[in-house]
Amino acid sequence: MSTLVQPLAYTIRECAEALRISERTVRRAIATGGLQALRVGRLVRVPAESLRAFVEHRFRCFARHFDQHEKTGMPLTKVAT
Repeated sequence: MSTLVQPLAYTIRECAEALRISERTVRRAIATGGLQALRVGRLVRVPAESLRAFVEHRFRCFARHFDQHEKTGMPLTKVAT
């Protein structure tokens, strides 16, 4: 019986593919501090827990923004973090 092993960290490309966003957007999130990453020599790796926390934070921001929209009836716009 084999078990699937979850990676401890992801490359920028893997993060982008998992989230279906561009690598540039991932790099921007790292640069602004929204997504924590580690540098190992010239390599950049995003710990799995950091990626999970980033997604959860963005989801909470969207949910809060959506709730405000529902209460005020104002149109949805870009979600601020």
